Amino acid sequence: MGIYRRPAFQVINKKCFFLLILTILTHVCVAQSKTDSVRYYIDKLNWKSFVASYEYVPNLVLLNDAKRIVSLRDKKKVPKLVSALCTEQKTVVIHIILTQLLEPEKTTIKLSYIYAKGASIKEVRYTYNGLSWFYNVKTGADSICNKGISYTKKYWKSFLKHKH
Repeated sequence: MGIYRRPAFQVINKKCFFLLILTILTHVCVAQSKTDSVRYYIDKLNWKSFVASYEYVPNLVLLNDAKRIVSLRDKKKVPKLVSALCTEQKTVVIHIILTQLLEPEKTTIKLSYIYAKGASIKEVRYTYNGLSWFYNVKTGADSICNKGISYTKKYWKSFLKHKH
């Protein structure tokens, strides 16, 4: 019995295939690093980017895209977040992110219930670091008034102005 040797073209093909895959992965990684990751994740934020947890005490928990923003290292992350506060779908989650990043001592959430006739809960009012929004139990929809959006934008702009 002799030693089996692979034909030379199989070895070369495997090397070429490996180099091709390596080249493709390198280009994909470089292309991703050139995009604005913070902007990408901000665009994905909405009412479903966080949940209210009720274990022992009420708490707001950030989900995937929101958690990713917190972990990103970008010196302009905070100004980018503040500039996106005017979008109703993003205001609350961005306020939660900014509070966790810049004022972690103010992460207490308050709940109050608004009852309909018959003592059933109609809405839940959440207040977190000065911002209030509502959850409609019947429709399952969250909402925030324009006043809340304006308050939040002014709050964070003022915070950043006095911080620097």
